[in-house]
Formats: sequence, C-alpha cells, structure tokens
Amino acid sequence: MTIHLGCHKWSFQRASTRQAAHIIRALGFERMDLGNAPDVDAAGAAANVDETVGYLKGIAAETGLRFIDVFPQLPVSPNHPDPEARAQSRKGLAGWFEIAERVGLEGVTMTPGRYWPGHTAEEDFARAAEEMRWAVSEGERRGVKARIEPHVSSVTWTPFLAVRMAEEAPGLTLTVDHSHFIFHDIPYEHIALMHPYGSHWHARQAKPGDICCPTEEGRIDFQRMVNDLKASDYQGTICLEFTPGRWMTAGYVDCVSETLALTAKLKEYLG
Repeated sequence: MTIHLGCHKWSFQRASTRQAAHIIRALGFERMDLGNAPDVDAAGAAANVDETVGYLKGIAAETGLRFIDVFPQLPVSPNHPDPEARAQSRKGLAGWFEIAERVGLEGVTMTPGRYWPGHTAEEDFARAAEEMRWAVSEGERRGVKARIEPHVSSVTWTPFLAVRMAEEAPGLTLTVDHSHFIFHDIPYEHIALMHPYGSHWHARQAKPGDICCPTEEGRIDFQRMVNDLKASDYQGTICLEFTPGRWMTAGYVDCVSETLALTAKLKEYLG
C-alpha cells in the first residue's frame, strides 16, 4: 500500500504553471495538482484543448512531474440559475475532462456551486446535484474521476451536505480538505463522515476562523487522518495546498516553509 504526497499549483499563485512545476519539483515532489494560473486560464484552456494538452504534457516531460488532478475554476458556477449559464459551465468542464483524459490525470475536481439570492437552499442544492450527475457521466465516458471539493461558501459547506451530494450523484467522489471544516470548528468525527467518499486529499493546517495557518498553530489531526487512510487502504495522493493571501485567514503564510514543515510530519506519519 502506498500513499503519495504531492503539491498544488495554488501554493504559488502568482507563478505560471511551468514556474510552479519547477518549484514543486525542487521541493522534492513527484506529483502536482493543477488549477487556474497566469498561463492557464480555465475557460480559455478548455476552449483550446489540443493546445492545452500539448502545453501541459511539455511541462510534465520537462520536470518529471506527474499531474494528478485539476480544479478548473470557470467563470460560471455549475449551479447557476440561468440554464444558458449552466450550459456554458458544462461546455467548459467537458473540455477539462477531455484534457484530463489526454494528459493522464486521475480526476477533475469541481466546485458544486453556491447559494443564489432569490432561491431556496434546496433549489440551489438540487440544481448542483443535477450538474454533478452530468459530470459523473462525462467523467465515466473519459475514464476520469469526477469529484467535488466541499468547501466554505458552497452548497456542500458541511460534511453532511457533502455526503448527501455524493449520494444524490452516484459515482461522484470527494476531494477532502479538512481546513474548510476546521474553519467552522466542526469536529473530526463529523468531517470523517466524508472519508469513505474521498478519492483525493488536500492538506494544509488551519484552525477555527483561519482557513490556512502555520503548521505549528493548526488544529487538524493529520496523524489520525493518515491512520484512517491507511486503515481504509487508500492508495492515492495527499496534495499539500498552503495558500498565500487573506482569503478567510488571519494573515499571510510562508507557503514554502509550511509545505516543508507539514511534509516532514506527513512522512513521519506515513512511515
């Protein structure tokens, strides 16, 4: 059984995908997650599949990295109330599922969508579930896992809603990131309800009210999480994703230093 470690492009937000890949490789990683970047606009890349595939394959060959997952944050939310907007979201995601298949990614991570003014929470959730069922069929057609990252400010902002979404869209899996739930001071036992649906993991330290913080200040029990993953025979990737900036956090984080610090702990726990 092998659990691999990787690093997300978003730890180096101002870097291009190529620059981030070289940094991540220099930090000792062999796996990397992709996302929006100065050189990879999510909508533009999806509209130019051949060009995007060639570009990403070139970076992989240049660095020796294996790209595992992509989280394309498209301009239109998948559960937008406007049917034309939802059709545009599907078009963009379809492009990324094709890119994922051709580049050799394991999965495409998506946001399930958000709450909309003038609509009930149930309406927004049902609309998201319909789109996720479409995404599962698109992923199955391509041999790529369709997954959502349950996150703050989404229709799956609690573990219970995330599990419900996975059950209402059979075949949908989760990219699990405890930081989005520690932020709300949700206990480990509740967060772990998502684990059976997880096919990919993100890792950074966080605490109540602070979605990204220094490793030594965080409240996430990574040793317990790793033990749970071992017990479930998980053989995928834990992708480190410290992020800079002030989005739902108390201050800036030194992403390089904290990535190294948490990597050392995770290696110890993985044995």
